[in-house]
Amino acid sequence: MSTKKTVGYRQIDYRSEKIQPVTVDSSLRILKKIQKRRCSYRFVGMDLLTVIHQYYDYIKSFRANQFSQKIEDSTSYEMMNMMHESHNADQIEEEQDGEIMSFLEKSKLNTYKNIIFAFFKHIQECVDPIQQEKYVQLTEDKWEYKHISLRVYQNLRNCGRSNLKIKNLIQNRNLKGVFINFLENSDDLWIKQSKIKDKEGIKKQINLIIEAYKKNILANNIQFYKKHKK
Repeated sequence: MSTKKTVGYRQIDYRSEKIQPVTVDSSLRILKKIQKRRCSYRFVGMDLLTVIHQYYDYIKSFRANQFSQKIEDSTSYEMMNMMHESHNADQIEEEQDGEIMSFLEKSKLNTYKNIIFAFFKHIQECVDPIQQEKYVQLTEDKWEYKHISLRVYQNLRNCGRSNLKIKNLIQNRNLKGVFINFLENSDDLWIKQSKIKDKEGIKKQINLIIEAYKKNILANNIQFYKKHKK
């Protein structure tokens, strides 16, 4: 019988703490097992890394798509809000324009008479130097206040109907700023101290006149109210 040759190494069993001789055949078997395990480990390891990378790529792509979708949804929501707000603003403006036109076409004579009378009285009786200087600065030619008072008197005297008086004031480049400023501050300058019963009503009408002036439709649409004979 042939005996197995041994090499100058010993296999150490760590569990039994015994040193066993290692044969050539046993060494080959151990080496093959180690190589097999190493190859198997490397194969599995590389495949696992690929899967992990693919997973992280998917997560990144998923998050990017989510972020992009959020931005798109947010943009769409903002656009819808803007369109809705724009539609509401247009609707409000149309309603306001209709209210202004209805007022200008159907307003009673007393409204214009009260405004003209109050404006004329205010200009003639104003003694506040700060208020006077404010009116001076509102005239394009920087008229002195005495001249402003004189021209208001002349313009109102030369026009018969109250609506024409207002039209004349807003078309005069030196008096229009003075008149509109009076209307904008009429609550403090006139209405609070007046004997008018419907103060809220006259303030609303004055606001409509101011808005019509800002929209450049006052001069061409202010109408003279005529009582129809029964």
